[in-house]
Amino acid sequence: MAAAKRGVPANQETGAVVVVQESRMKLFGRQRAALAEVGIDLDGIIETYKYFVEMRHEDPELKIPTYRAKIPAGGGRAFDIDTGAPEYDTSVTSFRGVVVNFHNCNALYPNPEPNNDPPVCSSPDGVKGLDILTTEIKDCADCPNNQWGSGNGTRRGKACKNMRRLYILVEDSDIPIVMTLPPTSISAWENTSPRSLAFRDIPQATS
Repeated sequence: MAAAKRGVPANQETGAVVVVQESRMKLFGRQRAALAEVGIDLDGIIETYKYFVEMRHEDPELKIPTYRAKIPAGGGRAFDIDTGAPEYDTSVTSFRGVVVNFHNCNALYPNPEPNNDPPVCSSPDGVKGLDILTTEIKDCADCPNNQWGSGNGTRRGKACKNMRRLYILVEDSDIPIVMTLPPTSISAWENTSPRSLAFRDIPQATS
């Protein structure tokens, strides 16, 4: 399987952490030229996911691999890249890629202080959330924990963390890297997204 063999490239470029080519570019869409400019083979990625689909017909329990990049915390300078296979996991100070999609997501943690406890409620789209304890589906907009002033501890704004999830294609990998931005990083992302750059008359990459 090509994706498992390639892993995440160790020879990363310096400079910007993520190079944004286009906003909400569809993974299986028409933007091959923009991807090719940074050495990403969209046709190869499509073939890899076709392979996964075929394998899931044979084994419905098969999970499609996911690569995740953890934002440095506490003064750290390196991104931990989790591939699901320890032999390919790595840490990099920067990486270059194309953001092909992004969306909102929410999570409510039992402890307001950072730790490794899983969330007690989560929403993959920032609209509907699943309460893990009661299995109740909640509307995020009306949830008391998603209102300003509901936070405590280090989160005095909202008890619920409103985050932004990015899907990033990088060279030599058929699997996108998933990176979830914390609330404190969303404004920086919005200031460097294509929509913001357009208002500043900064040239953007086109396909």
